[in-house]
Amino acid sequence: MLVGSRVVLREVRPDDRAAFVEHLATPEVTRFIPAPPADHEGFERFAHWAVRRRCEGLAVYFSVIPDGYDRAAGVICLHTHVPGDSQSGWDWGFALGPAWWGTGLFQLAARLTLDFAFATMGLPAVDAWSLVNNGRVHGAMAKLGAVPALVRDTQGPDGRFGTYIRWRMVASEARDRATSRPEPEAAARPLAAETKVDS
Repeated sequence: MLVGSRVVLREVRPDDRAAFVEHLATPEVTRFIPAPPADHEGFERFAHWAVRRRCEGLAVYFSVIPDGYDRAAGVICLHTHVPGDSQSGWDWGFALGPAWWGTGLFQLAARLTLDFAFATMGLPAVDAWSLVNNGRVHGAMAKLGAVPALVRDTQGPDGRFGTYIRWRMVASEARDRATSRPEPEAAARPLAAETKVDS
């Protein structure tokens, strides 16, 4: 579990199914990534698979929990195909429900994930991939200081073919930016279907 000032990242659990389906199975999200399994058995298999990947040193999948809420608003992950080798290419991916777009939640979760990737896992760099027509992700990655490179007509990490942009974050550059940039403010606004935790 990673705890930030206004967001918590914890491992994906089977009981995240309803929140994932609600937030990540919408047309706005599935334009760019596959929808999560909608049935209980399918999502439970996914959650257990994610734990096995972590145990094998291949990935870590976090549910993104906004401050004051007890349900996930999205997912963020780090993954590779080479276990035990921190110098090999690691990718990271993320998706938030549309209700949380533009609130600053992504920036908070992303910085927490990148700090974990660089400071705890010791990764030298991580890459994020986005379809060339995903302008929202391009803006978010630019705010983080990621460096873009156009990759044409290839298969993305999610298996989809298309024209992708690869966004690279380097550990040393991320540390420099972290000391000079203020933390974003996440909007604290309730969602109709969310359960807010009493403080």
